[in-house]
Amino acid sequence: MPEAWRPTPRSLDGWQRCRGELTGYLTRLVTREAVAEELAQQAALRMLEAEGVPRAPAELRAWLFRVATNLAVDHLRRHATWRERVLEDTRRRCEGDEAFVAESRLMRGSRRR
Repeated sequence: MPEAWRPTPRSLDGWQRCRGELTGYLTRLVTREAVAEELAQQAALRMLEAEGVPRAPAELRAWLFRVATNLAVDHLRRHATWRERVLEDTRRRCEGDEAFVAESRLMRGSRRR
């Protein structure tokens, strides 16, 4: 029976070494540093909870970046859906407001001149 994976000082050291780079990478993906830090911490938790995490430093780094990328994509998908709903709701409300529609038409007409 294979030995269960447990975090070792080496794996925790590997996490600490790539943490700054990982957070910077995630910040570029999600554009908000606080969210990036949270996602990096979630990746670390997954490392502590998962089985079969690579032990070699380069493989551990690649594993962490892959997990963090997946977490960022999930985050972006969730929030893109939310933004789309808010925009659609706002558009419906504005289209139902005759005064808003009339003012918008006036503004568009003044930009064309």
